[in-house]
Amino acid sequence: MMQVASSAHRKPSFCNGWCADKVACICHLCSPPVSPYTVSLMPTRREIRQEAMQILYQIDVRSSDDLSQLRNWLVGDSENVELTRAAWALAEAAWAGHVQADAAVVELAPDWPTSRQPPVDRAILRLGYHEMVSGHAPPSVVIDEAIELARAFCAEESPPFINGILDGIRKKLEVEGKLPAAASPADADTWLDDAVNDSGER
Repeated sequence: MMQVASSAHRKPSFCNGWCADKVACICHLCSPPVSPYTVSLMPTRREIRQEAMQILYQIDVRSSDDLSQLRNWLVGDSENVELTRAAWALAEAAWAGHVQADAAVVELAPDWPTSRQPPVDRAILRLGYHEMVSGHAPPSVVIDEAIELARAFCAEESPPFINGILDGIRKKLEVEGKLPAAASPADADTWLDDAVNDSGER
């Protein structure tokens, strides 16, 4: 989970102050987050996943190809650098495949193109797609974790939509033989490589 800044921290320009229950901001720099997750000194995969989703949201709303400034700012402002670096690596990998992820979603829900999806929904779907196609976590864990993120951060109708889309992607990948095998055990806190090894971050 991204760390809450002090009250003296200036609201970032990309913050829109929105969240599902109107209490917390999705960028989590303006007010405390509303979430079932907590942050530990040694971040769990669930915490990495949540912060990666938040980073994907920020990358999306900033609409910039230069990600280095955002990365440096997030890492420099983080109270848990290990978590932020791992989350950034995962988010960056997911963003690299966001065009393919968006195409897969539109194929299953043509009436809901990317432009019509709330940005948080897009971030969750892109992250879920990346986790499945990369084999970082088994599909059942990917879908369950995506639903939990949607329940915490999205509108009421988002969890079933995200569930249906990711399950449809899973089925399509299975039929096409493109679903990577993931090692067991299938546990949300054991699964999902933290993407640090992939990026060389420590």
